[in-house]
This record gives sequence, structure tokens and C-alpha cells, in this order.
Amino acid sequence: MSLSPDKTCYSIFGNYSHIGNITLFIDGQELVKTERDLSLLIDEKLKWTDHIEHVYNKIIKYIRLCYKIRNKLPFDILKQLYFAFVHSH
Repeated sequence: MSLSPDKTCYSIFGNYSHIGNITLFIDGQELVKTERDLSLLIDEKLKWTDHIEHVYNKIIKYIRLCYKIRNKLPFDILKQLYFAFVHSH
């Protein structure tokens, strides 16, 4: 069994400010500090910034589309489009 640096993440919990910056390497490749678990992105400080940015980038194109076609389609169809493309994220 081996570790793949591209797929390996790490998180440090607790007060580690006295330790300084910690960087982990496997085969000379730095590990990512952001972890994706159950489709959630959580950074090393347990902040949701990466996750919010990821979801925002996924849904912004659908929000723009709904905004442009809001007067051209019936409300029921717009609602179906919203639940199909935006609400799931």
C-alpha cells in the first residue's frame, strides 16, 4: 500500500500556533492542507471559505441563466430549473 501525494490531505486540530508553519511532503511533493470530506471543503483552520467559493463557482452560471430567462418562462419551469441545477448544490 502506498500514499498518493495528489490525493492525500491533512488537517491539524488544536492550538498549534506555538509550533509555527507545518508543511508535510511525500516524495518531495507538498500535501494539500484543504480536505474534501463528504463533498465539504474544510481548510486547516476549520473555515468554510474554500467550500463557499467552490459552491459559488458551481452555481453562479445557473443563477445568471435563471436571471436572464426569468421573464421568458413560466414560474413552474423556472422553479424546476432552480431545483435541478442550483438547490442540489
